[in-house]
Amino acid sequence: MAEGKTMHVLVLGAPGVGKSTLAPLLREAGMPALDTGINVKWGSNGAQLERGASAIWMATHQAKVDRPELDQFLRQNSRAVVLGACFDLAVQAASFDRVIYLTAPAGIIQDRLLTRQGNNFGTTLAQRAFALGVREAGDLIVRLAMTVDEGKYFVVGVSRPIQEVTANILRICALPT
Repeated sequence: MAEGKTMHVLVLGAPGVGKSTLAPLLREAGMPALDTGINVKWGSNGAQLERGASAIWMATHQAKVDRPELDQFLRQNSRAVVLGACFDLAVQAASFDRVIYLTAPAGIIQDRLLTRQGNNFGTTLAQRAFALGVREAGDLIVRLAMTVDEGKYFVVGVSRPIQEVTANILRICALPT
């Protein structure tokens, strides 16, 4: 990467694909990473998301990343990864140098949602249905985007061991622009 040039990478994916698991692993590898899943504001009053909110509640409120915190993080880090599932992040994909979409078969996502710790989203049938709906829509949207800008959008399957997924993301971050 040339001096003064940024490499801001957005990692998107449905609940349960492993974004929150990846963030600390990327940081351990020396890549600044911000997990927006733990810094999401909802609706006009900016209420903090309670992990495990109902899918119906989530669908009727607007997910908004804390934009001032995100902007500060990107200003402070010329190389950085932002991970999240918020719809407003997907809309902002054009402002990132690379976009990586994490995907997995529906069965793997369901298993992860049922066994995750520290985040109870996915314990109800409605939450799992919501997550799988996000997965289906996201898979289609990202694959369409890849046809427009082949060098910017990447799909990474997360069925492999987490160390391999982390290495794949770091490789994509290191590709020349």
